[in-house]
Amino acid sequence: MNLMSKLWQDEAGVIVSSEIILILMLLVFGMIAGLVSLRDQATQELADTGTMIGTLNQSYAFTGNTNTVEGSTANGETPASAFADTQDNNDTPTAAAATPEGISLILPAAAGE
Repeated sequence: MNLMSKLWQDEAGVIVSSEIILILMLLVFGMIAGLVSLRDQATQELADTGTMIGTLNQSYAFTGNTNTVEGSTANGETPASAFADTQDNNDTPTAAAATPEGISLILPAAAGE
């Protein structure tokens, strides 16, 4: 029990609680700034992905193909086909050309410029 009492009262290497609070406060402020930056970048990437998916062109077309031997009639024929992408909700030409949502690094011009 005497050894435990000595260890309990030993103050060698003790860190003052104000130092711990200062270090933790700096860590928390750094984490907040880092997480805000991570959130903003994730939002920007998701907006870019949404814009990319919204501007996909789903239409296709191919011409027909005829397999013939010289001087004879057609042995086989593949007809042509086509599909046109119809307009979806919020699928307007102006929406496709608009800048994606998220963080914009474009600064407004100053009043004197």
